[in-house]
Amino acid sequence: MDNKLFYKNLEENLSVFEGCGNMLGIVPLSLAGYKGGKNAWKKDRKLRSLLTKWGKEIKSDSVMVLTGDPLDAKKQGYHVEMFVFEPRGKDDTGMGGCISTMCGNGVRAVAAWIREYEPGAKDASIMTMSGLRKIAIEGDLYTVEMGELTMKAKDLRPYIDTRKVLSNEAGEYVDSEIPEEILKKLSQHISTKTWSIGLNGTRDKKGKIDGEPHIVIEIPKKEAKNIKALRKIAVKAGPIITKNKKLFPKEINANFVVVEGKKKEKLVVWNCTHERNLGSDADHSVTAACGTGSTVVGGVMFTKYPKKAGSTVLVKCTGGDMQISVKGKKKNPMTLLMKGPARRVKK
Repeated sequence: MDNKLFYKNLEENLSVFEGCGNMLGIVPLSLAGYKGGKNAWKKDRKLRSLLTKWGKEIKSDSVMVLTGDPLDAKKQGYHVEMFVFEPRGKDDTGMGGCISTMCGNGVRAVAAWIREYEPGAKDASIMTMSGLRKIAIEGDLYTVEMGELTMKAKDLRPYIDTRKVLSNEAGEYVDSEIPEEILKKLSQHISTKTWSIGLNGTRDKKGKIDGEPHIVIEIPKKEAKNIKALRKIAVKAGPIITKNKKLFPKEINANFVVVEGKKKEKLVVWNCTHERNLGSDADHSVTAACGTGSTVVGGVMFTKYPKKAGSTVLVKCTGGDMQISVKGKKKNPMTLLMKGPARRVKK
C-alpha cells in the first residue's frame, strides 16, 4: 500500500470516544494498512506529527494507537494492542507528542470500539504496555482487570529517584514522607505531609512490572469542601510534583483525594488528577477523570482503610464516577478491577 492510500484509509478509520468526560482518539493502524510493524510508528515523524495535530484538533486527552485485527483475536491472543500517545507531551526524540504506559479511560474506550466489530461481545482482551487487560462488557459499562497494585520502591524505581524520595521501613510508598523540597511548596496549598505512590500492571516472567505511576495525596475535607475546590488545588499544586524531573525523571501523576465517607457499603472518595505528559497547561493537565489514577487511589484506600473501604471504593471525578474493587480474596498482591463507562461521540 502506498503512503497516500494509507493516510486516506487512516482518516476514514479515525474515531473519537468519551470516557468519564475525557475525549479519546482511536487510531487503528493495522486496519488502515500500516506496514511498518507494531512499534515502527513510534519513530515515524510524519505519522506522529499527524497524530499530534489531530489529537489537539479533537481536544483529546490522549490518543489510543492500535495495532492488530479486532476480528482475529483467537490467533493474536488479544483483540488489539494499544499504545497511549499524548499529543501535548514531549520526549527526547524531538518528534511530536510522547508515549505513556497506560490509560484506564482509554482501554475502556477501545473495548467500546471493539464491541462495534462484535456487537454481542461480553468481553474484550487488549494488550497494553502494562500487560494484557481483560474487560467484561455490561451495556455501556466496562470492567477492566487492571493488574497487580504495587507500591514497592524497587518496582517504582524507573519513575522515582528513590535516593531522594524515601519509602517507609518496609520499602513501600504507603503514607511515606513528602520530600522537604516539595513539601515546602505544597504547604502553600495543603497541610498534608505524607503521600502514597503506586502503579498497576502485570509482572513478566522475570518479575518486572510496569504501569502508570501515581502519587496519592489525601487532603482533609475542611481544605476542599467540594470537588470543584479540590480541582483548584490540583491545578495549583499538581505541577509542583508532576514537573519535578529531578525527583521524577519521566514525570509522574499526582492525585489529590478527599475521603467523603461510606455510603451504601461503598467508600466514596473524590479525586482530581494532574496527569503527566500533558504539556505545560496545568488546567488542561487536570483531566475530567483518570482511570489508572482512580485505580491506584482505590488500592491505597483498601490498603490504608481495609475495614472502611469494604469491597468497593467509588471514586468520584469531575467527569464521572468509577468503581474500584479487589479481584478475588487475595489481597497480597492485590489485583484491582476498574468499572466505568465509555461511548462513541464521533466517527
